[in-house]
Amino acid sequence: MPVEPDKNLLNGLNTGVSIVRYPGNVIEWVNEHLITMCGAHTAEDLTKHRAIEFYANPKAQEQGRRLVERILRQGHGALREMPFRRIDGRLIYVDMSGEKLPTPDTQNNDDGRILWTLIDVTQRHRLNNRLSRQALLDPLTNLANRRAFDEAFDRALQRTKRQHRMLSIVILDLDGFKLVNDKFGHEAGDHVLKTVSQRLLANIRQTDFVARLGGDEFVMLIDDGQNREATTTLMEKLDHAIREPILLPNGTPTQIGVSIGIRVHDSAENSAPGILLRHADQALYTNKTHKADRVQAWAFYNETIPHRRNPFQQLLQQSALVVHYQPILDNRQRKIVGIEALARLQDNTGKLWVPGEFLPRLQTSDLFELSKQVMHQALHDLSELDGMGWQLWVSINIDPRAVSENCSACIHGLIEQFHIAPERICVEILETGEFKERDTGLSRLMELKELGIQLALDDVGSAYSSLLRIKEMPIDKIKLDQDFVRFLEQNPQDIHFIESVLDLAINKKMDLVVEGVETGQILDAVSVLGVNLIQGYAVARPMPLTQLREFLMREPDIKHRQHPITLFGLYAKQTHFHHLLRAVLLQNPRLLTAEHLRNTQLCPIHNDINRLQFHDGHPLHILHENYHRAMAQTVTDLADGTDIPDTNHIDAVNAQMEEALLQVMRQ
Repeated sequence: MPVEPDKNLLNGLNTGVSIVRYPGNVIEWVNEHLITMCGAHTAEDLTKHRAIEFYANPKAQEQGRRLVERILRQGHGALREMPFRRIDGRLIYVDMSGEKLPTPDTQNNDDGRILWTLIDVTQRHRLNNRLSRQALLDPLTNLANRRAFDEAFDRALQRTKRQHRMLSIVILDLDGFKLVNDKFGHEAGDHVLKTVSQRLLANIRQTDFVARLGGDEFVMLIDDGQNREATTTLMEKLDHAIREPILLPNGTPTQIGVSIGIRVHDSAENSAPGILLRHADQALYTNKTHKADRVQAWAFYNETIPHRRNPFQQLLQQSALVVHYQPILDNRQRKIVGIEALARLQDNTGKLWVPGEFLPRLQTSDLFELSKQVMHQALHDLSELDGMGWQLWVSINIDPRAVSENCSACIHGLIEQFHIAPERICVEILETGEFKERDTGLSRLMELKELGIQLALDDVGSAYSSLLRIKEMPIDKIKLDQDFVRFLEQNPQDIHFIESVLDLAINKKMDLVVEGVETGQILDAVSVLGVNLIQGYAVARPMPLTQLREFLMREPDIKHRQHPITLFGLYAKQTHFHHLLRAVLLQNPRLLTAEHLRNTQLCPIHNDINRLQFHDGHPLHILHENYHRAMAQTVTDLADGTDIPDTNHIDAVNAQMEEALLQVMRQ
């Protein structure tokens, strides 16, 4: 006889209990709690039924069947959160466990009875489901988040491969969102993001997927079928929908745009999801760089972006280039030895646009065309100046991105056309520019060098890579960034930087061209420092060829002068002399004698102070004498056995003199 459990005890439990006979899956007995759990009125509503009827779906039935087999074989088993369908049709979830009841009279292991215990965990299941959904949703927009996207991406790739279809990975970035966020606050920004999310959902198909990656960036998976026309059509709809005005919470209407990058994936590919997403992001980045002149809001990876030509590109195409020339002074010969060719674009009103205004609107192909036109005009004009007896060299700016494989051949052709010696041509490479590929760019520069032309690094000091560029590029000249020179009177401490760059140029056997010498005082100061090649308004402003010819014919009034001729020049000379004396003091003090240092009249600065009408007894003379006494005392201390010179004291005395010079100059 079967061993019977205590049914009175089981009826008092707060969990559902049933006894089911196998094979047949027939319910023999249920306790009171299970009757309530299943929505039944009496036990007869459940008994005589097959237990499998209460499983909610085929998957649950299969799981239940395997569990029964395990219990009959092993004696016990359990499953969590099994879906059951009550008699009234309502779905519940139960944790169920079973124990095989002893049946001594049964020899077949597939036969027997199981005592089932069932606990209603519907609330727990719903909570877990809600938490799971929340983990996959963006809390602001209720779109899928990055985690949900990754899961959907894997499924989409598998489906695409299985069905031999195409899949488009689309990244969208909102244009103008930051401006709304900054101007109206984060509440307005959040409202825009939620509105855009709703518009995305309203315009995609059921087979498509959209998620928010973060910030104002969204990603979509578009099922393209056998071609990408579906994506193109959808992008047109999305662009139009997103650009519709948005009414902010404060009642202000605003409008934003969108930039879109697309990577089309074919089922025959084996690219990893991360690579595909990165390709879409690269398409987006490239598209955003063409925001001002693109034809459409979207761009496909590795494809040319259709763009409209802006007014500056049209002017360049129409040969509206005008070249102005700024003379370069050789400070030792005191004559003009070179010119820099400066591009201008002239519109139909006669207005001249300077590079700072039009260069940001040009593409790489435009930059090459611009450099080609400037060089052609410059060499043509240089040959004309040759015929008038002026043997000058010319500098021409080329953006690193325009240094292509055609560049060398183009310059070689122009040299032969105008019969200009290549060493009279200097190509200036912008220090802040970047080659598309570093190694290729350097090899292109070597090709230019092989033509015999000069290479200059322009705007040195305007970026962090100056020293590396000077080290690795085959350059002949350094052009100091104008901002270190143009505002030298406001920032006199920059004299130290000019000295350092000059020392570097001398040590590297390069020429230094100092631009931005706009005033007589700055010209005086850089002359005192020993700068040879000088360019700026103090020499001459940029001018067209006709004015340049007149300028040269007038024999510019660049007289030999004994510098310094201004107080600022005297300041620069004191700074320079202190720099030299300090270096000798630290490196080889035996070259200095205290006796000579005490005699200030041996110092040329003494005569300079007198020449600038400051006679003996003036505070500047007194400070100069104090400086020399401090130097002499330091040398004396070294002779008496001091190991390290006290530079702090002489630096302090020098600072007093420099400050006094600046004060007198300001008066």
